[in-house]
Formats: sequence, structure tokens, C-alpha cells
Amino acid sequence: MRLAFLVPILLVLHLAAPLASGDAPPEQVTPITPHGEQRVDPVAPGGEQHVEVLDPSGVQQVTAGTKNPVHRAADAVAKVVIVVVGAAIAVGTTIAGVLFF
Repeated sequence: MRLAFLVPILLVLHLAAPLASGDAPPEQVTPITPHGEQRVDPVAPGGEQHVEVLDPSGVQQVTAGTKNPVHRAADAVAKVVIVVVGAAIAVGTTIAGVLFF
């Protein structure tokens, strides 16, 4: 009983001893030289960016949804089916784990 308690403590002390000594191994830095010439190309030249000022009335405009009601209903039914199947799988695996293990 005492051995099972003592072994993890000795293992932790053995692993922590090099860290507590304070002697760090020397670090070595190896410079990496590029094989060829490198250059940076801008993604878009500075003159191609376009900024529009928004007026207060344009900020509050909301467009109508692009889905028709049938498509939205089908999406809602699919989400419910996925949740029910997921719950059934979770409950089934829990029951199987309780019964067989």
C-alpha cells in the first residue's frame, strides 16, 4: 500500500531534479540562409482599394431572406432529425455501456 503511494512521488522527484538544478543546456542557433532571392509582391496595388461611406439610412436596411418557406421548414425538420438521432445514439451507447461493461 505504501509502495503504491511512494512510487509516483519518487517518479515526479526524479523527473523534476534536472529542472531544479538550474543548469540549462547550452542553446544552439543555426542561421538559415535562403537558397535564392526573395521578394515580396503586394496582393493588390494601393490604388485598387475602394472605400464607400455609408449613410445612416443605408445601415438600417435589411434584405429579405433568400430561402422560401418550404426550404426553411425542410432545414428545421432536418435539424430536429439530426438532434433526435444524436440523442438516441448517446442514450443507446450509455445503456449498452451500463448493461455490457
